[in-house]
Amino acid sequence: MSISPYLVVIRTLLEVKVSTYFLKNGITFLSFSLNGFSVTFSVLFLRILDDLGLFVFILFRDLLLVSVEVFLQLNKKTNSRLASNQRIFIMQFSIVEQLVSKIKYLSLPGEKAHSIMMPPVRQQLLKKISKKSLQPRQSAVLAMFYPDLNDQARFVLILRETYKGVHSGQLSFPGGKFEIDDTSLEITALRETEEEIGLTREKIHIIRVLSQIYIPPSNFTVTPYLGIFPYHPTFVAQASEVKAIVEVPISELLNDQNTGFQKVTTSYAGMIEVPVYTLENKIVWGATAMILSELKVLLKMVL
Repeated sequence: MSISPYLVVIRTLLEVKVSTYFLKNGITFLSFSLNGFSVTFSVLFLRILDDLGLFVFILFRDLLLVSVEVFLQLNKKTNSRLASNQRIFIMQFSIVEQLVSKIKYLSLPGEKAHSIMMPPVRQQLLKKISKKSLQPRQSAVLAMFYPDLNDQARFVLILRETYKGVHSGQLSFPGGKFEIDDTSLEITALRETEEEIGLTREKIHIIRVLSQIYIPPSNFTVTPYLGIFPYHPTFVAQASEVKAIVEVPISELLNDQNTGFQKVTTSYAGMIEVPVYTLENKIVWGATAMILSELKVLLKMVL
């Protein structure tokens, strides 16, 4: 193991100090502080050192220096982790743009990431369904990153209006069902985003497709897309579909303290306890939380 240059200096100073004091004292106490880490030890020196005594001292000294070097390396790693956490909680859009360019080429974690936020009732429903008999309708949504006025990276969710349906009043990504005029599910996601929150589709850069999710209660397969809107957007909510637009800092998603469990009321299973994200003081669960879980895993893979 290589030793830092200043530790070599300390080694020399220790040798000089010991050679000075052991002639005057039977016991010598050595103490120094390095990077906030205090080391104190005592060595019994005989007035006449034989070769064995000298060997023991040198061995003890070198073990001490190696221990200090290990401590410094661990401290360096700790500082590195603290810097990484700081990036999480101060997530500028410029940083997110760099991360997204790396996410583009990663293998998707898919069901492994989805399962983190999957409601237990969903697992039970899937077991009762024969995959051969499934003929789900197709839909697409857009997870879109953009900068706010302070250049903090955010993504947008919409609070749906109350209606007779399984997704009434829920938070979700902009998106909707595939229409006959759509040439692809990517076009579906862009068209629905333009309709629901008023952003021109040509200004949205699609980065990649994410893992599909099947939703048993509505018999839809959702295909999520990850996109970037490089400017601070001016949202215009579609009055008939969108009750509110919710702008969420990406740092909130990455903060594990915002993940938990809560009881929610559903149209198909009554009151159930589900995994949730608490984002901007609102609860996100179900398929939207599962998509966010995959995004969170991908972001942490490149942080």
